[in-house]
Amino acid sequence: HSALSELRQALESKAVALLAMREHGALELKQKLQAKFPETEALLAQSGESPGLVKRLAQEVVAHCAEQNWQSDARYVEQAVRNYIDKGQGPLKIRQTLQRTCKAPELIDAHLDLGVDAWLAHMKSVLIKKYGENAKVALRNERRSANDELKKMKKDGELTEDEEKKAQQEVQKLTDTFVEKVDKVVGEKEKEIMEV
Repeated sequence: HSALSELRQALESKAVALLAMREHGALELKQKLQAKFPETEALLAQSGESPGLVKRLAQEVVAHCAEQNWQSDARYVEQAVRNYIDKGQGPLKIRQTLQRTCKAPELIDAHLDLGVDAWLAHMKSVLIKKYGENAKVALRNERRSANDELKKMKKDGELTEDEEKKAQQEVQKLTDTFVEKVDKVVGEKEKEIMEV
């Protein structure tokens, strides 16, 4: 049965590697293990086991990971909900995604049943951050255009190298000032939303 213990060890090693990258729901982890280690006729013949071997071993490994507190559906659901909310996803889409990766409906319900006002606040916050990021990208694009124009002016002999460097520093200062203003407005708006 050394082939069986080697397979179990390989499954456990893969599970630990996956959990080291990010939290997984028990169902998702089991599915990934079964996909990574397909059950073949050769494997069954070598181990002397009946069909369902990999499924059974994957279930044992996932249970062992949960016992060791390496895997937790509660942690997974909490982190996933937070990440999906930050990406701007709503409760229905989050629920659908989690139901494919975790068989703990009570955990999913507990983390998603925030109430309409809380969801609206989250979505407003996501939109404000998004528009803030878009504004900062536009500022950086303007900085690049200005610097390109300065390089052209230097190349055409309209500016010396020192004048170009000084102008680029001034453009950077202006960019930094406006990025700070955007961050300040975004912070104030987020604070305002959370107080409502």
